[in-house]
Amino acid sequence: MAYRWTLSSDSGPVDPPVDPPDPPGGGGPGGNGGSRPTVPGGTVPGPGFVQPGLRLGVKFRKRQRLRRRTVGVRVLCSQSCRFISRAGIRVKGARKPLGRSRWVRMRGQPGRSVTVRLRVSKRTLVRAQAAMGKRKRVVVRVKLRARNTTTGSRVVTLKSGRVVSGKRRRVR
Repeated sequence: MAYRWTLSSDSGPVDPPVDPPDPPGGGGPGGNGGSRPTVPGGTVPGPGFVQPGLRLGVKFRKRQRLRRRTVGVRVLCSQSCRFISRAGIRVKGARKPLGRSRWVRMRGQPGRSVTVRLRVSKRTLVRAQAAMGKRKRVVVRVKLRARNTTTGSRVVTLKSGRVVSGKRRRVR
């Protein structure tokens, strides 16, 4: 037997005693006794509960240098997920891209960032450097497709930044 306590300024009617809830898995032989469902995580969500969707955080430098022919991207998943990513490099305003990286598959854990290195070919690098030599603006675009490993929900994210030459300018 348990009592429900309320704080009030007047002495009104008192609530009747309330029976405490059964412990999970209790209830005699047979384990549960058929009274309440047991959930491994704890309580059962109420009506109207919506599982929060998969969110994907993507960070990379807005001004990428293609040193070592890679584009570095940091990915953060809100839930455990698998994702694939690819980088495309193009001259701004041109129809055809200069080149793309291969798709890279990785796994992410909730709350932990994963660094992905998207490697481009030598041919793409030479084309990008030639375009930058002609004063063209070269843009890198990263595409990520993520899938939640438990619920199967999907997210697609696009981020873009600018490619700059690998040489650093001296400040005088």
